[in-house]
Amino acid sequence: KFPAQPKPVSKPKDTVAAPASSETKTTLFQHKPSVATWLNAVPLRKAAPVPPSILDRSHSRIVAMGKEEIVEAVVKEIRQKEQAFECQIKKKEEEFASELQRKDEEIARLKALLSK
Repeated sequence: KFPAQPKPVSKPKDTVAAPASSETKTTLFQHKPSVATWLNAVPLRKAAPVPPSILDRSHSRIVAMGKEEIVEAVVKEIRQKEQAFECQIKKKEEEFASELQRKDEEIARLKALLSK
């Protein structure tokens, strides 16, 4: 006798099929289930759309906005610029600190050479 045919595996109820696209193959999982399938293409997730900055809006769009909305947009823009400046300052401080430490180590090495 021949062994019984295996039953087809049904799709688990908690999985959701990924949306089909012309560029990639459809998959049942967002992440690949095994290492053997790591070469298969997985559709990339798109980032949420970012609303335009108040500085990028046209005059007519700004005029159509409410006063509170304009104030909120300007405050948001100022906070974003401030955060960007703080990140740049922090980066420069770290660079200067590492350079200062490197120079101090070099001075200590040279003093050790002179004392020999």
